[in-house]
Amino acid sequence: MDQPSRPELLPGYDQIVVADDGNVWARVYWPDLLAPATWDVFAPSREWLGQVRTPEGFSVSAIAGGKLVGVWRDTLGVEYVRVYRLRVEE
Repeated sequence: MDQPSRPELLPGYDQIVVADDGNVWARVYWPDLLAPATWDVFAPSREWLGQVRTPEGFSVSAIAGGKLVGVWRDTLGVEYVRVYRLRVEE
């Protein structure tokens, strides 16, 4: 079977969002867009602050006031606006 050629180099990140506090959120590239996502969070000084995981099917649109705002898609592709509160786990 013929398979399309794969690129030799994949991107490190596929989405960047700047939060209202100035922190930069970069979504780690993963080919399955509906899979749970991992985000690297950087301070304005470029210091890495940690990682955040978002639920399966959730696409982040904005980060403000300690909350993630975005669209969540169910298994049928129906979209819902969702707001998640950020919490720190040690």
